[in-house]
Amino acid sequence: MTEPGRRAHGRLRLALVGCGAMAGPYLAATSGSTAFSPTMLVDVAPDRARRRAEEYGIAEIAEDHRKVLGRVDAAVVAVPNHLHAPVTLDLLRHGIHVLVEAPMAMTVPDCEAMLRASHDARARLAVGLAHRHSSAARFVKTLLACRCLGEPRRFEIRAGTPYRWPAATDSPFRRATGGGVLADAGVHLLDLVLWWLGDYAEVACEEDSRGGVEADCRIEMRLRQGATGVVELSRTRELRNTVVLEGDQGSLEMGTDPDPVVRVSLGHPPVELAGSAPERRAAGEGLQRLLARQLVDFADAIEGDRDPLVPGAEGARVVALLEECRSRSRPLRHAWEEPGAGPAGETPPAKA
Repeated sequence: MTEPGRRAHGRLRLALVGCGAMAGPYLAATSGSTAFSPTMLVDVAPDRARRRAEEYGIAEIAEDHRKVLGRVDAAVVAVPNHLHAPVTLDLLRHGIHVLVEAPMAMTVPDCEAMLRASHDARARLAVGLAHRHSSAARFVKTLLACRCLGEPRRFEIRAGTPYRWPAATDSPFRRATGGGVLADAGVHLLDLVLWWLGDYAEVACEEDSRGGVEADCRIEMRLRQGATGVVELSRTRELRNTVVLEGDQGSLEMGTDPDPVVRVSLGHPPVELAGSAPERRAAGEGLQRLLARQLVDFADAIEGDRDPLVPGAEGARVVALLEECRSRSRPLRHAWEEPGAGPAGETPPAKA
């Protein structure tokens, strides 16, 4: 095993653990990388790993993530959510630097164990909250930091589309594996709220899980600095797919896709500015570009012995918010349900 921060043969040897839907964008993002050399692919389904290995010219595959110990310097963990913590812990404890997909774990105690393991082994822990690597999201962060919008007052996020993610397993649809719209789209957008505007003071959540996983939810928040807002998420409906932030001196609107346009309105009377619309690209290319930036940041954190843009502590912060949402959730009533209907839309029995 190489020492933390030291490259083998000029590039860090990288393992990809999990060869599902995220494997293609991650492997494409490493093409031409001067920082990483993809060395091993790991998946419990060897045929899945073998297909990816043949596509990207990777020599070694394994069914067990522990097979990478002593053979790589870093790993991307892109397994189902409930496996993020145990797999990452095994790797960190052996000195392997880890970039784990979001959410970093299912519970705050698991996040804390991962942070301890990272510290004890002097191995870097980054969390795959890729939206932070968007130029638009970083521009919004700068606008807020320089108080161009004045005092933030309100935010509104509407993000939804019928579910189309090419998942390799049914884990996104099972409660035990950490599925649901909160854990896939919600974790990224709630992280942006915390990153841009700071910690929350109060949160309320309505969702439609009813013993399974939620496909639609609505979160209302009040932040410690005073701003209030709503986050609406859906796997069943096409929503506006924008973020709106309002301050006492201006407002902005940003799309939620990987290459969004940002429209800013400042002053009284308002002056409106807008970024140019991105050129059309192949599906998934925007995500690939964000992952490439994320991997560069991960490599720089290892080489420079510094925190990545999204360190484990901030990944844990949004997991705590997800836990708070679920602990305070109430049933979400859909428009097609009759007033007074029960949790599944059933009319309650008449009183005797």
